[in-house]
Amino acid sequence: MNPYKTLLSQPDTTSSNRFHVLIVDDDEGVCSLIRKRLKRDGFQSVSCCHDAESVRAAIDEHKPDLLLLDYRLGHVTSDGVIRDLHARETRIPFIVMTGFGDEQVAVDMMKLGAKDYIVKQGAFIDLLLPAVERTRNEIEADKKLEDATQSLTWQENYYRALLHNMHEDILVIDRDYNVVDVNNMMVRTIGARRKDVIGKKCYEVQHGFDGPCGENGKDCHVREVLETGRSKTYRQQIKRHDDSLIWAEILLSPMRMDSDEPTHVIEAARDITIQVRAEEAVI
Repeated sequence: MNPYKTLLSQPDTTSSNRFHVLIVDDDEGVCSLIRKRLKRDGFQSVSCCHDAESVRAAIDEHKPDLLLLDYRLGHVTSDGVIRDLHARETRIPFIVMTGFGDEQVAVDMMKLGAKDYIVKQGAFIDLLLPAVERTRNEIEADKKLEDATQSLTWQENYYRALLHNMHEDILVIDRDYNVVDVNNMMVRTIGARRKDVIGKKCYEVQHGFDGPCGENGKDCHVREVLETGRSKTYRQQIKRHDDSLIWAEILLSPMRMDSDEPTHVIEAARDITIQVRAEEAVI
């Protein structure tokens, strides 16, 4: 299952209720009109402030998801408000509203990160509402993607911690016999560095062969597990990085990823050299 697809496809019927819009306009009548229209369209969490000096306090109080900024707030312009917020490490998506159209102002505000630029002429609210809706959808999609990415990062770190804290020596091998992952125990056992193992062929790492085991007079147990889809346990000698040999008891398990066919083999090995020598001594 694709976790991105799961997180991004879940319906959210209450997003408009949770999404908070802060209107910053020195015209209280305009603020009231915009707020009424937003609430009529399903945005239930809307607040207003009427001067640049109140913006920071309003942000601290309401934690808005979107700012609707009038370009002129008394003697201050909204670019100054945004720069002040950025200087304080506060970055909130915003839409600029202005009583006059100025292409250079629009360009400058877009460079500062404005999501849209609406000229307050005629029925401008009919243009503003779709812009708010569109921006909200973009913000929520970005948030879901961020959450999905964080979730995947956490899961990757979690499973990597499991891998490296296991007492068994672990290799993960793909269908082309490439080692795609290895834990710290295996690296220590064979006396190599991680970078000397990842991307190498399993037969090269464990036997020093130039080709598959079957071409060197040995059974290829990895191929057997990939073909049968069944686990296999056996003993074999493994060649360490310094050319010394150890005996290992190995469990190969098929790994499936969104497929009925195994895509990888997980090898869990345990050093049994002392046990084998003891058995040989008894014989």
